[in-house]
Amino acid sequence: MFSLAVFKDADAVKIFSGQAISQICDKMMTVGLVWIIASLGSLRMVPWFLAAAALPHLLFSRQAAKWIGKLGALKTVVAADAARALVYAAAWAAWAAWPKMEVLFCVAFLANCASALFNPAIMSLPAGLPRSKDGLLGQLTAMIDSCFSLGNIAGPVAAALLYPRLGLGGLFLANAASYLLAALLESRIDIASAPSPQELPSAAAADEANPRVPFKQDGLVSFLLAAFFLMNMAFTPILAFLPLFAKYRFAGGIGTLSAMETSLGLGMAGGSLVLSLLRAHGKTGARLIASLFSISLMYLLFALNRSPLLACAALLALGAALSVLNVTLLTLFQARPLEQDVPAVMGWVNLISVGAVPVSMAFMGGLVESADLGALALACACALLALAGMTSLYPEVRNA
Repeated sequence: MFSLAVFKDADAVKIFSGQAISQICDKMMTVGLVWIIASLGSLRMVPWFLAAAALPHLLFSRQAAKWIGKLGALKTVVAADAARALVYAAAWAAWAAWPKMEVLFCVAFLANCASALFNPAIMSLPAGLPRSKDGLLGQLTAMIDSCFSLGNIAGPVAAALLYPRLGLGGLFLANAASYLLAALLESRIDIASAPSPQELPSAAAADEANPRVPFKQDGLVSFLLAAFFLMNMAFTPILAFLPLFAKYRFAGGIGTLSAMETSLGLGMAGGSLVLSLLRAHGKTGARLIASLFSISLMYLLFALNRSPLLACAALLALGAALSVLNVTLLTLFQARPLEQDVPAVMGWVNLISVGAVPVSMAFMGGLVESADLGALALACACALLALAGMTSLYPEVRNA
């Protein structure tokens, strides 16, 4: 069913506006930063840099849920964005005085210390918004997910246009300002608003139709978390393949990298925005399985081709399928566990999504200079396809 109701929620719009701005600037800065690493360092430095950026998510995976539980999801989101604003402002000052590779690694690590708390908090936030009680949880989740996707579209384009003029220092400063603006907008959210009387019956009916299950007793959630940890081990190397394919396979520049990043982001944003307007129908398991196979096949196409244009087309379709998978999973992980268990589940989701990157990138760092890039990408795509097939055979996934 097509519905604009989610865009009428003032708090959801504040989150959308603040996060869209900050994610655009963040992606713009990240593309410029990764390009410097790829250009000035060796091939091996790219996966190691991505590993350093993801390491805090691994280190704080157990504490994040406890801290979010004590502080609250909204206050954690505001504090994390404010902290990242300070980190990037300090990075701008340090880069102007001491432009060294060490600064890049320190900035990535420190900013992601805040992100390790922000990610599970922002993923827990939709369940606390009043409109989620009106059957709009999936659409609210899709709206927030689309913020990250919009950053993947506009950020690389902005990087290609502004990096030659501003340099990385200017991008650091823009990123600091964007996170400060996001924190200010989020601080005005009234998450304690009570649902209206019209919303209560639909919420009660939803709870009766889909009873919540304690996290530790939910076999489906536990299985999906384990399955997607393994899948992320195969999928996350694409973060390294994008700049490396742009520079070495396609002999391109930052514009080629930006085009591929933009294609992936455009697919993700398009899928997320459509899902924010549509109430999902049909079985959750069917959507999960279809999106998994679509992602795997597009990854395979990306690995096999030698044309930047075909690479962008494959990434566009991959991004659309990825948005369906993300929103479907996040909605399930928010609606199925007990409400007090949601931050813990989202902590595991964040660990799987980002915290697995250090392990995967460390493995890639040892192979990228000694193995063919195309062969590595093909191996990762085939591994992902095999894992998708095994996941689809699990009865609870098919029946979800």
